Amino acid sequence: MATTKKMEIVGTAYQDAKKAAKKYSHSSRPVLFVGDTGCGKELFASLYMAENKRSGLKQTVNCAAFTESLLESEIFGHKKEAFTGATQDRRGILRTCEKGILFFDEIGSASPQFQAKVLRVVEGHGFRPVGADKEEPIDCLIIAATNDLSNIRPDLIHRFHIFHIPPLQKYDIPVLAKHFLGRPLKKVIIDELMAREYPGNVRQLKQQCEKLSIEKGETIFGKRDVKYFDGEFDYGRFVREMTAWNEYIVPILKKHQIDERYRYFPYSENKKVSALHLIFGNENNFGLFDLSVFLKKNLDKENDISFEFQTKQNIVQRDGTVKTVQSAIPERMIDLSAVKILPEFRRALRRCLENGYLPFLLEQLRQSTEPVKHTLFDLTYEEAMAHFIKDYYAYNSRRYDDLSQFKKATGHTKRYLRQKIERLKPS
Repeated sequence: MATTKKMEIVGTAYQDAKKAAKKYSHSSRPVLFVGDTGCGKELFASLYMAENKRSGLKQTVNCAAFTESLLESEIFGHKKEAFTGATQDRRGILRTCEKGILFFDEIGSASPQFQAKVLRVVEGHGFRPVGADKEEPIDCLIIAATNDLSNIRPDLIHRFHIFHIPPLQKYDIPVLAKHFLGRPLKKVIIDELMAREYPGNVRQLKQQCEKLSIEKGETIFGKRDVKYFDGEFDYGRFVREMTAWNEYIVPILKKHQIDERYRYFPYSENKKVSALHLIFGNENNFGLFDLSVFLKKNLDKENDISFEFQTKQNIVQRDGTVKTVQSAIPERMIDLSAVKILPEFRRALRRCLENGYLPFLLEQLRQSTEPVKHTLFDLTYEEAMAHFIKDYYAYNSRRYDDLSQFKKATGHTKRYLRQKIERLKPS
């Protein structure tokens, strides 16, 4: 993604996002731009401000560039003698943006206390300068940006319209490189750029293009454009996937310090069957969905839970949702008792990211009616299995008073399962 002075955003992945940003701008809605570092949050905010018709000053403040005390004084102003060195009243940036727009870049870097004061303004209330006794009214539209929603107060998030900005898509590299350098590049140079990874997204790509231009000069340029992708970026699907990724996957990644980033994959029906095996598992291994959803401490004992076991596929059916779970047969759970959940989760997530199966995973997580229990990842594999066996035993005990029926349904006697539960010592 790139922009000219006229805010022309180029790149297939950004066209629908550009249209959406203009719609939000024309309606003067408070927007929180969310995206990875270097993906263009500030540029989208600039587009938003350029399209908006509010008459006042439109200004940007980088929250990460100020200390906490200085940030509050700079934004909200202060009264004379509010602190040492305050020799006169100061209006503050917010007041200068009366009837305009104030954009807080990297608002996640600001403290919760500062964010609470911003929340008051977003809600349409006033603000209190440092050292003042009461709030002052203000008419200023607030927009903001962050690369990490977890650093934003939940009540502040709920006041914004969340606007997801896509990360760099590699098939956009040819048009972006041409935009940065003014001329098309040779295919061999584009191939070299395509082979690299860009955790810094478009900003890092721009730096790499400039580096090639400095080091190799005119030899990098070609006579015609190089094109790698003829399809369209599905911005709606991207937003749905990002929502599921942030809700279900990110908390686990952050808690266990797993360094993985969301990637957009072209949707392919040919990958669906393989993806479903990976997500739901099969007779040989666990599925990622099962690890994050099914294996949890508390099966709802108030509802009628219907388990149907099939020897080869081990299908567990609950509330109309079919899940393939390797752990359906207790004896097989015990065989894998040395394995821990978190490493298995890492491996399954890595396969999703490497094989392009992520869209199917996020679709299933988003459509699930059951909340993901992140607390499970604090348990060892043995503890999680013990919880499952205990609930499995209790459920079938309620269903079958007759011991022979119980054994027929579970494949084991009550005594055998009680002994397994005791040995595993569930917490």
